[in-house]
Amino acid sequence: MGLSHRSIRSILGVPGLFLALICLTSQSSGQAIPAKSEAALKFVVPPEPLLRPPPESAKWTVTFSYQDELKPTASAASKAAVSPPADLSQRPRQITTTKTANSMHEEITDLQGRVRERWVEGATLFTKETGGSAWVQMEPAGSPGEKNDPEHALSLAPGFADLSWVSTANYAGAIKYGGFACFVFVPGGETAIDLTNPEKVKSMWKDFPLVACIESRHRLPVAVRFHDETRSFKWESAPTSPLVLPAELAAQIQKRSDEMAKQPKQATPPQP
Repeated sequence: MGLSHRSIRSILGVPGLFLALICLTSQSSGQAIPAKSEAALKFVVPPEPLLRPPPESAKWTVTFSYQDELKPTASAASKAAVSPPADLSQRPRQITTTKTANSMHEEITDLQGRVRERWVEGATLFTKETGGSAWVQMEPAGSPGEKNDPEHALSLAPGFADLSWVSTANYAGAIKYGGFACFVFVPGGETAIDLTNPEKVKSMWKDFPLVACIESRHRLPVAVRFHDETRSFKWESAPTSPLVLPAELAAQIQKRSDEMAKQPKQATPPQP
């Protein structure tokens, strides 16, 4: 997966953590420690946190690839003749996220090259569809009305989606991946994969439904497999000034605020 070393290093810096294999002998007796104890000492789980949320000011791009794209097709002509289902063509190819403090902007490009935007301001989510001119305030899925967004909670979440399984139980060891020292997580952890075997490292992306490579110094993701999709992270230089809302969205928010201020306040019912 193509990651830009220069872009990632702009935020991650030089990789700083490598796990050491510890080999101890008994100096008092000159006897070697029994093999079982030595093996137990070799595998060291890194201290928490294993994964950190994005910094307060950050910019990163996630590029998505999908398992069905890797399946061979009969011919290019037959592939062109069959249009993918609408829900599949709307899957993201790339999401670029910029955040500062309580503001976050997402630019989402789908598999057809269409671009839509999201703005998160505080705890409020606004979206503008491809070719649209108006920003729509979205509500969490299940709310009354038609402006539900199933990804509402994901956009407002403080961390990274689909990585709650990254844990000490699933820690498999450390490798160099994409030019960076990374902690590797797979279901079952170090009992499920031998990371000293280059062939196992190469095949883990297809052998496991869940894989995470987390840069070991700043504890930010570099690459993730989540079932049928693989995500490559490119970290860029953090913004040096606060995000500024688009003029039309700022005006829309102000208009809504003014309208709410003009509405008569409901009297608070007396307490029993």
